[in-house]
Amino acid sequence: MLSELASAVREGRVSAKELVAKMRRTGFADVRVKGSLFLPEAVNRLPATVALALVKSGPLIDRIANVTPGIRSAATNILAWGLKP
Repeated sequence: MLSELASAVREGRVSAKELVAKMRRTGFADVRVKGSLFLPEAVNRLPATVALALVKSGPLIDRIANVTPGIRSAATNILAWGLKP
């Protein structure tokens, strides 16, 4: 079940909202989902000083992504976790 769900999320067939609902239906409580954009090849092509500046500004970029509609839904990596009571 979990591997099928992970495949569906990766392929874009399940949204983060649907993922939370499915996890709650299977008994998880306090479900959380985080998305991230992962662009290692793009960063590797940048000069080291620019790449370092991007890494250092990560927390600010993350805060902006949290309040900007559509950014999180464009995530290339999704991490979901929950607790079973």
